Amino acid sequence: MFYRNGLTLLKVSKTLLLNGFAKRLQHTHPEKGESFYKRWIEYIRVYGMDGQSAAFRSFIVSRYHRVDKIDASKWNIIYHDFVASRLSVIGTISITCVGVGLAFSISDYYINGKLTSKRGMQWQRDFEELGAFAYIILSGMILCGICLIRLQLLRILRIYQSKSNPEDFVMIRAGVSRFNKKTPFTRSQVKILSVLYDQEAYYYQIFAFGNIKIHNRSAIINTESFEQPAIKSYMFGERNTIPEKLLSPSASSKKSQMAKSKKIPPPPMF
Repeated sequence: MFYRNGLTLLKVSKTLLLNGFAKRLQHTHPEKGESFYKRWIEYIRVYGMDGQSAAFRSFIVSRYHRVDKIDASKWNIIYHDFVASRLSVIGTISITCVGVGLAFSISDYYINGKLTSKRGMQWQRDFEELGAFAYIILSGMILCGICLIRLQLLRILRIYQSKSNPEDFVMIRAGVSRFNKKTPFTRSQVKILSVLYDQEAYYYQIFAFGNIKIHNRSAIINTESFEQPAIKSYMFGERNTIPEKLLSPSASSKKSQMAKSKKIPPPPMF
């Protein structure tokens, strides 16, 4: 009797658990009704193959609001360099792995007076066999690493704009020890450099000084990653009229009512 009741209870619990898990999957994905495999195929296709065109899709925007810990009810995402956002994750993981490996090798050499790990001993033998040429390779690797880290820290990944005050922004950039670094700034703290719209600008100029300064910090921004050109022009100070999307609902409705109430003058009589 106990066995039958226990078996029935187990079946009921299993059914409820599976139904709850299925409902949870439907609620966590923006497009309900799709199968589990289709959802994951869609994720892989978007994050692995799609370009900048997918930056402002609804579930992408919702995800990055959660990742950046930005309240979606108070902030709009107006700039999203989708390609740079994906590369920054790879860069941060790579920098962390290289840093951990170097720290382990240095501590091993400091404690034992030599490299004792099998991989470290193999690297040491290869380095000694190459001789002076090994220093050239090592210098090139260090220089390449510095350039990649510099580029990683300069690129702006995302920019959010306040719904209540369009003059306030939050910039998201990649960090060295953490994935994202938030920097609040205002519209008056944005300074455009001459190389921003210069098609013939040298790469070393952009690499050294960036193409924009925000809060007195050099940065690299992609003008094609803004949601709308009007929002870009407003943030850059090229126009003072607030784009309609950034207006509050009350101000937007008031503006539309004023446009409707404006009387059209009668045509001239001849």
